[in-house]
Amino acid sequence: MIVKIQTLVASVVFALAMATGAHAATVTYINADPTPVMQLTVDDNDGSGVFTFSFETTAGTADYLALGFNLGGLPLVEDDIVLVRATNASNYPISPMLTLYGDGSASQSDCEQGCNFNGSGSETLFDYIIKFASQGGNTDNYVKTVQFTITLAEATLESFTQFGVRAQSTSNDGGSIKADLTPSPVPLPAGLPLLLSGLLAAGLLVRRRTV
Repeated sequence: MIVKIQTLVASVVFALAMATGAHAATVTYINADPTPVMQLTVDDNDGSGVFTFSFETTAGTADYLALGFNLGGLPLVEDDIVLVRATNASNYPISPMLTLYGDGSASQSDCEQGCNFNGSGSETLFDYIIKFASQGGNTDNYVKTVQFTITLAEATLESFTQFGVRAQSTSNDGGSIKADLTPSPVPLPAGLPLLLSGLLAAGLLVRRRTV
């Protein structure tokens, strides 16, 4: 009986490890504001060296201007960045130009024409900024969602750190936002604590009977 329970526990641990591994290639970042709630998902495409960045708003509204991030000293050039798709406020496809600011030699805080991160609260600002749109604009070039790839063979998900986002036409009181993005916790399956508690209790009961 003990062997069976140990085998069951091992199976559960293995399944959890597999489940964790399946999600380890994707990291989701969110801001702390109640509105707009901005979500960035970064996927490493199974370690291929191509990273997919997907931006969307899950609550409220935001016209995305730029994304800032650190890259651990790795070099990045504009040719490494490719637009996959984007939509405007009417959910129509658009093709914004993605412009890279920075060469890794100094911290970046400005992306021109009212697109800046000054006073954002970020600890050291950023190695790079990718600009999606210009300040102002209209419904047609409003960047509601954007997805792009960065190809960098020597990078890993952990290489990309300290994300910050700049947006305008937002649903917060200020009408614009400069916000840090932090990793969103990955929820455990709802029944997992109960399952593990049951396995532990069964193991203790069997051990008591065999002493």
